[in-house]
Amino acid sequence: MSIESRSLGADYGEKRVNNDHTAGGISPSSKSRSKRTPGVRAYHRRNRGNDGVARNPQWKRPNAQKHGAFSVCPTIPGEDPREFQELHSALIDEWQPSGPSEEDAVFSLADLMWSKLRAQRFLRTKLIERTYYPDSPTFDERRGLHLFILCLRSEPETAFERIASRLLTAATISHLKQKFPRSKYQSTSEWAEAVITEIKSILLPAAPPSLEATEPGRAICPSHYVKSPLDGK
Repeated sequence: MSIESRSLGADYGEKRVNNDHTAGGISPSSKSRSKRTPGVRAYHRRNRGNDGVARNPQWKRPNAQKHGAFSVCPTIPGEDPREFQELHSALIDEWQPSGPSEEDAVFSLADLMWSKLRAQRFLRTKLIERTYYPDSPTFDERRGLHLFILCLRSEPETAFERIASRLLTAATISHLKQKFPRSKYQSTSEWAEAVITEIKSILLPAAPPSLEATEPGRAICPSHYVKSPLDGK
């Protein structure tokens, strides 16, 4: 082989070595990218995050009430979502959460407090509902008597037979039947007025206080209670 051929081969080999290395022919680190230390990997992750912020200086942390899991309002039909939002906002003002974990903790606290309030309302509703049933220990006898007076005045012919068992206790019905038999009165209106007078003068004063009478500030519309015992009947 000639001297010229050996020179060309040497030049070709040198170029291959330079191409297999980084620019300038400098050999890479003995450690591959996959074997870098945790500190180096953390550095690169940190730099990637910082680069993202630098590229978007207007980036802001999402509002806890409008993004992600916090955008889901845990109310159910019949509840006002605005009431929960007011509760959540009040807790945010109180605790001033910073970061996803604290925001989630405050939202969870709001959810728990809302569930507690819902349970209290449900229990109260069930207790009030039971006051409509004469066979219940919590039956509101005073309210039943008032409603029965309204029914007697609006439907004197049928009120006793159709409605008395829904508004009066068995003892009250027995008392009125024995003291005011329909056959002793010439007209239905006369009989109805006698029964109403007995209720107002004797039965109502002896009845225990109504639920609304024991709670200041509770305003109850009588028409609401006239409807309730008769719904679906």
